[in-house]
Amino acid sequence: MEFIFVKVRFGWGFAARLQPQSKMRMALKYPPPTTLIGALAYPWLRQTIGRTEVITKGKGVISAADNLRRMIAGVSSSLSEEPAVYGDYLKVNRYFRGSVESAVTALPSSFLYSNGDAEADLVYLFERPVDPGLERAAWGITRIGSRESVVSVESVYVGKAVRRTGSSTRTRFSFPLGNKVVRGSGTVIYAADWRSSAMGSYSKAERIPYFYPRGEVEVLGDLEWYELDLPWGTEVIIHS
Repeated sequence: MEFIFVKVRFGWGFAARLQPQSKMRMALKYPPPTTLIGALAYPWLRQTIGRTEVITKGKGVISAADNLRRMIAGVSSSLSEEPAVYGDYLKVNRYFRGSVESAVTALPSSFLYSNGDAEADLVYLFERPVDPGLERAAWGITRIGSRESVVSVESVYVGKAVRRTGSSTRTRFSFPLGNKVVRGSGTVIYAADWRSSAMGSYSKAERIPYFYPRGEVEVLGDLEWYELDLPWGTEVIIHS
């Protein structure tokens, strides 16, 4: 197993919304695996098949990012700051002007406001050796989440991931929760199971819980994880 480790810095912050829903759809507090795959897929696809965004699958269409999804064995992230949830901007009118506008101009969302300091570490695992084109694509990641969620890539590392198994380990990276026991704080979000669902349409996709640690946590259970050797030490990515 090999990995690509990408350290990014947010421009203003992060935002992503849950699909599929109406215009009032809820927001996700952390980037789900499909969002992370899409972040790498965009620059990679520009190198390979050009500006194609959708491809046919049977009688329907799916995102071209599904070509990359099938190559990835694991994906995870760790944010340096916890996103905060903010309500409708229309409340500004209610509080300060004494009235509410009739039109909806902004909806409840989850944002991470960076102030130039928020960072995210992204990890992609591959069963095959990492192609140089994928490493170049990692340097080309420009956003995570909505089109406003602009990031700049600070560094990219490629190396071999060492497989381990056991009943206990520690990590600061997101992982599928399943039957695991977590000692520490964090947030659980339900997101599409990217391993069994094609990219792009999640109306019928199974949603499973993912745990996003707040700092480092201890995880207990029947575990499989990968250790990444990086310049500052070893990082642990729980695979299952």
